Amino acid sequence: MRRIVCLLAGVLLVVPSLGSDTPKGDDGATEIDRLEGTWRATGKKPEEWSITYRGGRYRIDETHRGRYRIDATRTPPHLDLIPDGGPDQGRTLPNIFQIDRDTLRLAWRLPPNVAVRPRTFDEKGVVVATYERVK
Repeated sequence: MRRIVCLLAGVLLVVPSLGSDTPKGDDGATEIDRLEGTWRATGKKPEEWSITYRGGRYRIDETHRGRYRIDATRTPPHLDLIPDGGPDQGRTLPNIFQIDRDTLRLAWRLPPNVAVRPRTFDEKGVVVATYERVK
């Protein structure tokens, strides 16, 4: 009887550790993989605005480059841009993003609130841009 109780106690301790609240493979890598590539802005002059994300680095054009970080555990996911140069060099520019197939939506704030991350895409004072993946 004692042996059965010990076995049950062991099973009850081990089985919960095998499961997880996080879906399998959902460590943020999926969002990073989905973001990587080149995106062209939609709208009036889309040929003038494209952004490339690759290996933790972003490039908008020859003068706008830097690093990026993603926090996919947030809803909507967070995207932080850290420019290499210009007036925002070294600052963290907080964004939110959403990817639906080959469409990327980014949202950020303009000065003087550039350091405040938007919570939603439809907030007052938030700039939203839509991009399509370049294939």
